[in-house]
Amino acid sequence: MTAATSWLSEIFSGALAGHDAHCPPARVVQGLAHEQAARAGWEGGHSPWELLYHIVFWQELCLRAIAGRRVDWREAEAKGWPSEDMQATSPWEELCRRFDEGLQEADRLARTRDPQAALDGWGGAPAAKAFMVLVQHNSYHLAQIVDARRALGL
Repeated sequence: MTAATSWLSEIFSGALAGHDAHCPPARVVQGLAHEQAARAGWEGGHSPWELLYHIVFWQELCLRAIAGRRVDWREAEAKGWPSEDMQATSPWEELCRRFDEGLQEADRLARTRDPQAALDGWGGAPAAKAFMVLVQHNSYHLAQIVDARRALGL
């Protein structure tokens, strides 16, 4: 990796960790029991559990593409939100663990993957685009978890 791309990798790594503009991601999800995370903050809103499931699902797909593996985005689109019965079989703690592991993998990839590298699993787009989408997607839905927690008094 060149000096010109190294700084971009540092920016992605920092953004994934919540540096500069956001609360650290682990802090957003910590301190909730499964029963608390499974409650929606308002009528028609998503629960923290649903939001974290969604984040983890897409984070894992993005990381697969960034790592150079194939992703069927159209097939994945229909599975990006959980069904109601999934909440009973996937504990909050397990989602938090997968989220954290994904963030660690994203950090590793951000520090080692050339941001200009074309990704076969992303239609030839540069890795930088995939990292940016991952940062934006996580940030957007983590903010929704913060709002849901506030509405629930958590």
